[in-house]
Amino acid sequence: MTGLALIWVGGRFFPAINLNWLDATAAIGVAVLIIKAAWDLTRQAARDLLDVNLPPEEEAWIRQRILGHRPPIHGFHQLRTRKSGHFRFVECHLKVDPLMTVRSSHEITEDLAAAIEEQYPDTSVTIHVEPCDGRCGAKCLAGCLLPEGKRREIQNGP
Repeated sequence: MTGLALIWVGGRFFPAINLNWLDATAAIGVAVLIIKAAWDLTRQAARDLLDVNLPPEEEAWIRQRILGHRPPIHGFHQLRTRKSGHFRFVECHLKVDPLMTVRSSHEITEDLAAAIEEQYPDTSVTIHVEPCDGRCGAKCLAGCLLPEGKRREIQNGP
């Protein structure tokens, strides 16, 4: 409409200037806007249909929640998140004191799962508990919460 209005005004006040090209230019601009809107909608729909990682701020919240359980948790690794439709899936491995009771480690995992599910409804949380033996590979070291001295102490045993 703007292109047609400009052509009409231009023809009325400046009859010597041919402004018919404005209509085609405005149509191309509208087409570009439609294509961009279609692209954005398609991308969002594909994200909802395909498995994708949770947004970084959600993963950061989950990491902070895990870190809040120090000292019983010695570390964590293999934190994997994904979203499929409106459902979220969170998986991780927790390293705990090897002498911790099954009941205590279960309470920690239940508390973590409940907190994540409360923050993000429709979330399935799977937590695998492992005893910390102080021997950390690269992936374990990335999530290790123990200082070097404590890791060596656990490694050498009581």
